Amino acid sequence: MSSTQELYLKKIDTLISKLIFEKKIVEQEKDCFLSKKSGTHKLFSVIIHGNETIGLHLLEYILSNYDDFNNLSFLIGNRDAYLSDTRFVETDLNRAFLSKERISKEKKRAQEIERFAKNFEYILDIHQTTHLCKKEFCLVRRSKKSNNLYKSIKKSLNNFSLIYLNNKKLSNDGSTFSEFATEKEIGFITLELGQKGFSAEMFEKGRKILQNFNEATIKELPEERFQILEMYSDIKKLNQSDHLINDLQNLSFLTKETLIANINNQEFFMPIDGYILFPKYGIYQKQSTELCKILVMNEVVF
Repeated sequence: MSSTQELYLKKIDTLISKLIFEKKIVEQEKDCFLSKKSGTHKLFSVIIHGNETIGLHLLEYILSNYDDFNNLSFLIGNRDAYLSDTRFVETDLNRAFLSKERISKEKKRAQEIERFAKNFEYILDIHQTTHLCKKEFCLVRRSKKSNNLYKSIKKSLNNFSLIYLNNKKLSNDGSTFSEFATEKEIGFITLELGQKGFSAEMFEKGRKILQNFNEATIKELPEERFQILEMYSDIKKLNQSDHLINDLQNLSFLTKETLIANINNQEFFMPIDGYILFPKYGIYQKQSTELCKILVMNEVVF
């Protein structure tokens, strides 16, 4: 356990205790806090993955200025993983939702989050990527509520690539928080603020998006045409030795027939001009059933 991380969480907990004492928030599940002003309207979540820490810095800012952000309820996803400076402790929390099994710490934690989050209208879930990004991006699952949430805060997302999901499973490794939210008819956006770590630029982008989320009146808006990235395929891992070529980044553009992987001792080439999403190397390659996803550019009206 890192003493630096332990001290930082104590700082967060002190700010939370102050707001509970002032009766501005109430804890409903472990590390799940309801705004006494707006209740179950808007929720933002941080450190669903413990080593994606920019969300905690944003949470500190919001807690320190809560009178300006009191439309927001919030949750701290995986405290134990944060303290261990790892993505998860036993199983990936963002693959542990909608599970009938509750045998790992993360699957038990997912159940707590589900109980808390199920009645919210809109959720903004803050993440970072394991590997480098060509550009920040957000993921939106196709639904009326998610569409309206995106359109309502798009002014703060103008420089983010939009990955639009047609409600297929994101991964064979399990169900995500966004899949749970979609099943419960909750508007949901996953925000990816670049590679894990801290930068002032990343923090400022996240702060402006949260401010926009806090202040936005979310309602049904006229249809618009958007340029999107959508899933074309995922590259499944057949053997533990299967691997990507080195240095693929999130949203790298590669042309058809570019060599990207070695699968089952054979070279694997891009099947189409497209973009790489969530490339997995090292321990992440070992933990997952897939190596990456391939996206293609398209247009959609919603």
